[in-house]
Amino acid sequence: MVSFGACARHSGRGFALVFMGMLLAAWVSLTAVEVSAETLPGRPICGGAVGNQIQPACDRQPAKFISKARRDCPRGSFFDLGTWACFQCPPGYQRTANSVTEWDACSKDVPDQTARAKYESRASCPPGAFVDPRNGGECWSCPSGYGRTLAAVDAWDACGAVLKDAKAATFRGKACKNGWYDPRKGGECWSCPRGFIRTAAAVDQHNACLREVDLQPAKRTAALTCEAGDHFDLIDGGTCWRCPTNYVRTVMGVKTREACENLSLQWDVPNRNLPGLFRLKGAEALAIEVIRDRDQLNLMIAQGAKDASKNPDAWVKEAWETIAKDPAQSGFLSTAVLMKALNALEKPVAKRSSAERDLIQEIETGIRENRIFLADQARQMYENWIHMRQLTLAANAKRGGMSSVAARIGSPPDFHTMISKTVRGAAAPLANLGIGIVAMSNATRHIPTFKVFAPHGGKLIKQVLYTGEKVAKVVIKKGVTTAGSSAANIAAAAAGPMAILTATMITIQMGIEEIAESEKMRITITDNLRLAAQQVRLEEFIQQKDGFEQVMHHWGIITSAPSKPSPAFFAAVKGSAGPSQVSSPGQINITTNRVTIPKPGSSSVTIQHGTFKLALTAKPSLCLGSSDGKSLKLVGCADRAAVTWNQNGDVLQAPGGKCMDIAGESTRAGAQIILWTCHGKANQKWQFSSRDELVSGLAGQCADVPGGRLVPGNGLQTWECNRSAAQKWKKLP
Repeated sequence: MVSFGACARHSGRGFALVFMGMLLAAWVSLTAVEVSAETLPGRPICGGAVGNQIQPACDRQPAKFISKARRDCPRGSFFDLGTWACFQCPPGYQRTANSVTEWDACSKDVPDQTARAKYESRASCPPGAFVDPRNGGECWSCPSGYGRTLAAVDAWDACGAVLKDAKAATFRGKACKNGWYDPRKGGECWSCPRGFIRTAAAVDQHNACLREVDLQPAKRTAALTCEAGDHFDLIDGGTCWRCPTNYVRTVMGVKTREACENLSLQWDVPNRNLPGLFRLKGAEALAIEVIRDRDQLNLMIAQGAKDASKNPDAWVKEAWETIAKDPAQSGFLSTAVLMKALNALEKPVAKRSSAERDLIQEIETGIRENRIFLADQARQMYENWIHMRQLTLAANAKRGGMSSVAARIGSPPDFHTMISKTVRGAAAPLANLGIGIVAMSNATRHIPTFKVFAPHGGKLIKQVLYTGEKVAKVVIKKGVTTAGSSAANIAAAAAGPMAILTATMITIQMGIEEIAESEKMRITITDNLRLAAQQVRLEEFIQQKDGFEQVMHHWGIITSAPSKPSPAFFAAVKGSAGPSQVSSPGQINITTNRVTIPKPGSSSVTIQHGTFKLALTAKPSLCLGSSDGKSLKLVGCADRAAVTWNQNGDVLQAPGGKCMDIAGESTRAGAQIILWTCHGKANQKWQFSSRDELVSGLAGQCADVPGGRLVPGNGLQTWECNRSAAQKWKKLP
């Protein structure tokens, strides 16, 4: 096969003939691929070919300078370019080189301390798979008859066979459910204590792990940004730019005349018959569950109301009215249903409800269909580009001229934008999903890992969260906070960033985000059709690097079509103080047990919380209590010393103006949890996770019974979240 580079060494008519022969071979190779799924024809808008007619080229234009980006951080905090936000390290701690959104963003030198690594399990991969040590150990497999090449395991040519095109390897899951991979004894999984790093010593030695510094998360203090729709650039210390209407940013410098483009080949993506939320089997039943339970919904909506500080009444009222009138358009509800399905992956299959099993299968099918559709559209787009180049070279060969050969070869199609346009076709529902994610971002702002709320989240999802919140803050700052417009305007503003982030994620997943060589592009696109047609297993799929992000964005596409729940849905939520009470009188009272909505037009909306006792889930007869108004310990729930709590936002209040507090604002594991005068600082912030844990907003640790001794008289401490019975709590009336 002759590459573009090889073609460049020919000249005149011979060049054109060789190049046309290469294009014809690529055309035949691509069209020979078959995928057992319905395909929909797309078409070029400009820069391609219609029949045997070459379309006009799409052009590029300069960007317009708008303003300097805002960059005023509060005193004592620092500016982070990656998130375009301000952060602050704890007193005495310095900024590390790690991501500012990670738990180890800040450090303080401590005396060296060694520790043993902990053996977790044998490394395990599915039959036919092999282990690659990257990312702590991953399982991959090559197609039948192919072996590993020297290329990286996630490269397009990771697998090879004699006289055959290279192929990509298939990700098969993590080799270690917990910890990292070590080749000892055929493959084992080990872990170091949190804050410790692996040394060069043997994994079973006493000094296998080392701690030289104490690591803590940074606290995010402010978000800085350009206006919604403008492009941020690092040049000149941070500036905001705008492309002409219907143009997108290129990779060229923002000050060049090629900063914005109407793409070299614009592709019109066909409409698909997507299911929408309530046409997914199992989704309606899970939506009923989250509405009846309402803890997760209340958390997201209340945090959204808190962020829209100018008019929380309108925000809360609008959120519940959306659930009542058109639940398919509620980002809060859609996000909660998705989280419920993903959390079910942690259960054995036999213990999942039928609705959970059904929806997981629907998500798997939807991801597969998305991948096939996008891979096939990429194939059509590439074939049209090839055809356009054939026509161009044939016309030039007839004229006998060879001027502007490089221009005739041109840039490959921009698949990133093609996929972004696919997502923009579902802009409103995807943006609504973004609002749900934004609310979860606020709910978990001081938690150093998003896994507390979504156990499978990774780094890119945090960028999605920050981007979505940034857009929301810009719209809110403009004063768009009146009923009927706040969430809708934020949805519209968030649609663009969500679409771009989705396109980025899916393009990376397909492996065609930066392809510039025709031969590599041909092989990759052909192989994408094979990979896309493979069955998706959500348990494996979500273990990929950024797997949760991929699922979230696919979910946004799958649920983008309008859909209506059945009459049984409204009957099921009616009478449980659900959204069907939107026209009933009274105030909005958000508690863990009920929600009521005022009459339309009423502006009297309050967020209140009922009282409850905190009991151990494993021993519901034992509750948190206090006999001296300071210490907390386990007592009988019927005991007079049992504390009756009131939740105010993310603060747990006890009688007498006391709140649940981490003594001394300590971030170390094992710090005592006590009652202290309410002040609302981070050491008095608590959130209930989806696994019934009570998570601190100070360091992301869980409220824990020391030693796991669930007996009366034992106290309460902070400890790394480990899902044990000593960290699971339930609210009792």
